[in-house]
Amino acid sequence: MLPKRLPVLLALVSLPAVAILAWWGIVRLDLQRTPPPRWSVPAKDQICYGDADLAGARPGDPPPQPASDTPPGTLSPDRAGLIAHHVIDQQIGSPSLQNALMYGEGPTLVQATFPDGNQRLAWRSISLITEDEYGMSGVAAAVYLDAATGEPLALVRGIGVCEPSWSPLLRVATNKYFWQIWLQTSGLPLLLGLYVVVVLLIAGVAAGGGWLRLRRSQRRRPA
Repeated sequence: MLPKRLPVLLALVSLPAVAILAWWGIVRLDLQRTPPPRWSVPAKDQICYGDADLAGARPGDPPPQPASDTPPGTLSPDRAGLIAHHVIDQQIGSPSLQNALMYGEGPTLVQATFPDGNQRLAWRSISLITEDEYGMSGVAAAVYLDAATGEPLALVRGIGVCEPSWSPLLRVATNKYFWQIWLQTSGLPLLLGLYVVVVLLIAGVAAGGGWLRLRRSQRRRPA
């Protein structure tokens, strides 16, 4: 027999999970409306040690240059990183957790030339997709988003990376966008699942304690 207040308590502790799950669903639905990139182009070069301008990730010539300032109305880097991750996941496949944490570049605001010959202000994100078992080479992809709207402009695929741990893609600091992106894509359902398990365990312990107390009270009653 369950304690009388237990269903109410379960309902209350479930509300945060329901609200967070609804928010996650809205985020996912919004990402699903992201169109494919205008251009999907093969890499023209590699990214190797000393390649400071990351020319191998360029969508056109000349290579992109860092933007001198951030105009009003520019998309936030947090949002740009989330959209770029979604584009790579849909078009190529997400990198491993280790690669996402250790390697990558951006989102970086750049002035880039695209296959139509026009220059645009764009957010650039580069991800290391795969790495060989010896860490001697890898393959990366770069996504360019319109700086104002977040529209995917270009996907540069098949970028060869020479010795990723010595390349410019090795992050010298923690990827501050990683956990936010992970939570909004695949991590949140896992955490909610753990939350539900903990709630059920607590409910089970509470129900078991109530049942034991009931049995003891029944035994103490005079015949």
